[in-house]
Amino acid sequence: MAGRITKLLHRQTPERPDVTEAVAQLTRLAETRPDLRHPALLQSALIRALYAAPALVSPCSLTAEEVTMKLSGGVPLLRNTSLPCEAPHLCATFLRLCTAASTISGIDIQPYKTLAAAVNKQRLDLWMLSNALLAGAADTLVSTAHSPRPSPRLGRDPITLGAAAVS
Repeated sequence: MAGRITKLLHRQTPERPDVTEAVAQLTRLAETRPDLRHPALLQSALIRALYAAPALVSPCSLTAEEVTMKLSGGVPLLRNTSLPCEAPHLCATFLRLCTAASTISGIDIQPYKTLAAAVNKQRLDLWMLSNALLAGAADTLVSTAHSPRPSPRLGRDPITLGAAAVS
């Protein structure tokens, strides 16, 4: 019964026009480029899932000069930038993305199920994952998913995504 109510309420909430347009473009891409069909469908599902709930993240406070300097230097825009974010919201969004990815037929959905299970069992620390990605230390992430102990930070106070927390 709850699932039906959720679906009914979801249908009554109009999709943002920019999301609708992005999904329409990806649908056209999937139709015209069969080799890109699965990635386009995946991207459409992820966009819809991402914008299904409001983001509880404060806007990035980069100045125009900082943006210009980073981009001209080939540095990713969010590298070493703090983004205030609530840990429970980060987990909920990540799980929503994993669920959306798991609905796409024709792709291997097991990685998304494995990631969701790791988060649910507190074996994947999204705070550390986000910090490592923003700091450009993605190669240190493999051990995070295989850690036998729960993350001490998961579900706690607001987190800051940035390089300062990465050790």
